[in-house]
Amino acid sequence: MRALVPAACALFLITNSTTAYTTDPQIGDTVFWKDGAKAHDGNRAIDINLVPFPATVEAVNGNWLWVGRAWLNKRDVQTADQALADVSGKLLGRASPSAYAKRAIVWLAKEDFPKALADCDQAIGLDPKFAEAYYARGNVWFTEGDIVKASRDFSEAISLDPKNALSHLNRGHTWLAKWDCDRAIEDYSKCIRLDANSAAGYVGRAAAHFTKREFGKATKDCTQAIKLDPKCAAPYVIRGSASFAQGAPDEAIKDATKAISLDPQFGSAYIVRGLAHMANRDYDNAIEDYGEAIRINREDHRSYSNRGVARNSFGELFNGFQDFSQRAAADRSDAIPYFDRGIAWDDKGNADQAIADYTEAIRIDPTYAHAYVNRGCAWETKGDVEKAIQDYNEAIRLAPDDARAYNNRGLAWVAKKDQDRAIDDYTTALKIDSRYAKAYFNRGLEFEKRGDHDAAIRDCTSAINLEPNNAAAYRIRGDAWCKNRQLDNAIRDYTEAIKLDPKRVSAYGTRGWAFGEKGDYDAAIKDYTEVIRFDPTLIHAYFNRATAFYDRGVARNVNKDLEAAIEDYTEAVRIDPQFARAIVGRAHVWCKKNEFDKAVADYSLAIEIDPTDALAYNNRGLVRSTKGEFDKALEDYAQGIRIDPTHSSCFRRLAWLRATCPDPQFRNGDEAILMATKSCELTGWKGFYDLDILAAAYAEKGDFENAVQWESKALELATEETEKQVGRERLELYTAGKPYRDQIKK
Repeated sequence: MRALVPAACALFLITNSTTAYTTDPQIGDTVFWKDGAKAHDGNRAIDINLVPFPATVEAVNGNWLWVGRAWLNKRDVQTADQALADVSGKLLGRASPSAYAKRAIVWLAKEDFPKALADCDQAIGLDPKFAEAYYARGNVWFTEGDIVKASRDFSEAISLDPKNALSHLNRGHTWLAKWDCDRAIEDYSKCIRLDANSAAGYVGRAAAHFTKREFGKATKDCTQAIKLDPKCAAPYVIRGSASFAQGAPDEAIKDATKAISLDPQFGSAYIVRGLAHMANRDYDNAIEDYGEAIRINREDHRSYSNRGVARNSFGELFNGFQDFSQRAAADRSDAIPYFDRGIAWDDKGNADQAIADYTEAIRIDPTYAHAYVNRGCAWETKGDVEKAIQDYNEAIRLAPDDARAYNNRGLAWVAKKDQDRAIDDYTTALKIDSRYAKAYFNRGLEFEKRGDHDAAIRDCTSAINLEPNNAAAYRIRGDAWCKNRQLDNAIRDYTEAIKLDPKRVSAYGTRGWAFGEKGDYDAAIKDYTEVIRFDPTLIHAYFNRATAFYDRGVARNVNKDLEAAIEDYTEAVRIDPQFARAIVGRAHVWCKKNEFDKAVADYSLAIEIDPTDALAYNNRGLVRSTKGEFDKALEDYAQGIRIDPTHSSCFRRLAWLRATCPDPQFRNGDEAILMATKSCELTGWKGFYDLDILAAAYAEKGDFENAVQWESKALELATEETEKQVGRERLELYTAGKPYRDQIKK
């Protein structure tokens, strides 16, 4: 049986990109060998039936042509028209199945498919057991895109001639086109066993291994194919793709460049090299390569037409390695360079150009779901969430099992503050792909925002198990641990996030907070200092470090730390004069330093900036009470309650002042009981000081029985030794029928 396709590059079966020549064939021309032609490989004679028919000239040496696996003399080859005339002339003399099958291949090369099929049928009619005719017809069906009929004819050829390597080779192509990689590998392996020198068999098997993500096996097969036929570009492209998939873009560029040098019109080689350039963040060269692939498509559409199903599907594999189960649609390969160039524009930060390229890809192939997904991402980048959702909806309609479309639509719902829909979409994505790390992370993030810290921990853990280098997942899980008060776990996660991404400023900040909560103020200050080193304008870093300095200063009674806290609060206010929280924090330090006038001034400034800050009123009232300005203190507490009727501290402070004020004109037992009761209700009757103040209020009223009762209950809630001491002293006082009187601090 004749090798009816280019044996070395048969993966790209029947590209129909024949280049006619007139008198002197050159590299790249398609030739048909004559009956009686002799072939050799330099050392030995080669069976002419193993030489491709037609064959592509890959090298010229004087009168000799290298056509894949053998040398042919120029006098032994002819053009398609000459071959057609030659075979037709013989058929006039005697009709034979062999001649019809041979002429069918010539018609196929000339893209006259009806005549090619008619000749195959004639051959089969003359001899239903003629394997070569079924083989030839299988090639025609394959070229026309009818993979089922092609596979059936190749199978019939194999049943009639099971030892023919080419039938197994081409049936392998049909399996690959149907994404049945295991069957494809089985046929390619049989081809190789029957013909150990079949470079095409190794190339085909490499493509199947690549599709299964068995990159090591794909690389090994490509290397063997290159050894057998170093002038074939296809194995370089596949091997380069495998290198890219394994994180070796430089190797991918090397192989793709070699493929381009062998076949400058091989569009997939430019796509692979473009992907590798993108991995190296060399977007300009990536865009240039995609542009070249687009140019090739425009100038030589046939080499990428849907008839070349194997080449077309292979181009789809280069498309970001996204969905190997989706069949390549009509003209998909024409759309791929636009799609990939769109990705390059995206990565370069040019959303408008990206949208233009994705739109062109969609125009070429309106069923290209991935292009809708990526255009949706670009719309989101531009802030047009509605258009993004429209594109994600269309992608989901076209490919309901596309997890990425659901995940990205979830992100769009987040942008629209529709958390429920976002979580639903992430959940659907995970039902489709239970190993989709990004969807776990995104859903975990929303659970954390919602306050479902346990669910956030579960999802982030799943994301980390799938992507151990996901620094963001460690940080969010750390946040959830913090909210659950599992600070050691939080610190471990923040530390891992920093290890994976030393520039992740937020992890330093949150770890600093966790250290502070544990009382490790030195570590907290160190982390906040690191945040400030990264960005000296981050006001919250100064605020948090100031808080850590204050806490350490109080814990160790170190005035120097209090001064450092004031400096940091002041720096935060200098950067943002409207940062009221920092002003309140500084006022708090002034209180600790007994500089009450400065404290009142800062609280007043904070209130001027934010008149709705109930805490600022509460704290200013406390300072004024300490200064003996009881009337002003009462006004501040009352205003704090008006602003926030749930602010328990304002109720508590007002009740304390009404119950224990050293100036009798400001004491009011009834109001004290009312305010203290409200404070207890707001805290669930679980706070020592709330019950302690309620007892003081009853004592002021003269109801010492209730005073003793509530102070006793307060003692039951006391956890700190200072609380217990206070409770015992006041209980003794109330038991003796005496109220408690506060003292003005000097």
